Amino acid sequence: MYQLIAKPLEFFYGLWPNYAGAISLLTLAIMILLLPLTLKGTRSMLAMQKLQPELKKIQNKHRDDRQKMNEEVMKFYKENNINPVSGCLPLILQMPVFF
Repeated sequence: MYQLIAKPLEFFYGLWPNYAGAISLLTLAIMILLLPLTLKGTRSMLAMQKLQPELKKIQNKHRDDRQKMNEEVMKFYKENNINPVSGCLPLILQMPVFF
């Protein structure tokens, strides 16, 4: 793990011989690499927010029957081409970078 950070940091230190600058460049590079995942997660989240009122109606309608509610929610997701996990997947893929 050390080499994974040290080599790019050494490269950026060669470009800007100041550790604060090298760390800033490394951080910027990581953020640029993760940008597509961040955008995908954000778009998915916005789509889910847009459809949230409909989802709430389904949940309120089938409040007493949990199985029926789950079936209707899955049907709603399928009709609207939504994968509820797709919003979480980009975040999960980004986690190793931050730990």
